[in-house]
Amino acid sequence: MGFSALQVSKLLGFDGLRFIGGIWLMYNYGVELILYNSKTINYFHALFKFKPNNTKVLITGIHAPSNPANRHKLWNDLKNSLLPDDTPWMLLGDLNEVTSPSEKMGGRNFRMSQCRDLNMLANVACLVDLGFNDNPFTWHNAREGAAIIRERLDRAMTNPSWHNTFPNTQASSTMVASTSKSSPRAWSPPKEDTIN
Repeated sequence: MGFSALQVSKLLGFDGLRFIGGIWLMYNYGVELILYNSKTINYFHALFKFKPNNTKVLITGIHAPSNPANRHKLWNDLKNSLLPDDTPWMLLGDLNEVTSPSEKMGGRNFRMSQCRDLNMLANVACLVDLGFNDNPFTWHNAREGAAIIRERLDRAMTNPSWHNTFPNTQASSTMVASTSKSSPRAWSPPKEDTIN
């Protein structure tokens, strides 16, 4: 039985839905979507106003390209179009990139040069990885024994303004490690009682 994106959104209890490619943005009308901008199938920017105090926040949802050259271009494009520091910003999704040796197990050795552009974006924007309390690896290659490769490709990062506005933000992935790039990941915003 097939469900449309709108049906799935309603079943999960959300009022609003936007999607591009494999990225779905679901939200409730307790927040106001002011602007939704998607220039490519790999990411979108959504500017929200959180009620009751009308705090504006930017959320960037990403499903980064698997091609390294395209992925590094994306990181540089984002780095060259940063928003003002006082805007709370969360960047999240499947970044298709590990950022340290601890995020990879098996396969070829980790090289720091492979994540240079993503780490530079994080440094320039002062983004902090929220981490999460589930399986540290969000992808594997569906092999067993010595042939298995596990990596952490999904993450949520926020800037200092987000941390100052929503200090209790936590990220959790609801899925176990997956072999499929199209398998769903769910990231939850701060709970209403933590929004000041």
